[in-house]
Amino acid sequence: MTMTDKVPSAAVLLNHYAALEFASEEMLQAAHAGQWDSVARLEAACAVVIVRLRGMGEGVALTESQQRQRTRILQTIMENDLEICRICQNESHPLDAICLSSVPASNLLH
Repeated sequence: MTMTDKVPSAAVLLNHYAALEFASEEMLQAAHAGQWDSVARLEAACAVVIVRLRGMGEGVALTESQQRQRTRILQTIMENDLEICRICQNESHPLDAICLSSVPASNLLH
């Protein structure tokens, strides 16, 4: 973020995390249904939001309640990611690469 950019509000930041959580849940549903094209499309969309979040979080102070909300969202995303990987592995699907993505959910913790 440059000096001329506005620091986003905590609410805007949390809205981005919530959007990731929703997409993660959609990915899990698609994986359960065997809709691998949808899983791959949603994973790519999540990667874009993750890149935005990395720059966005700088300078945003979260209250204790907001930090708990962020932590809960991240935990849900990571649980969904693990379940998607299990589904991929159980089906020996060629999209196993999703589980080895260059932008895994765990990167949100930094």
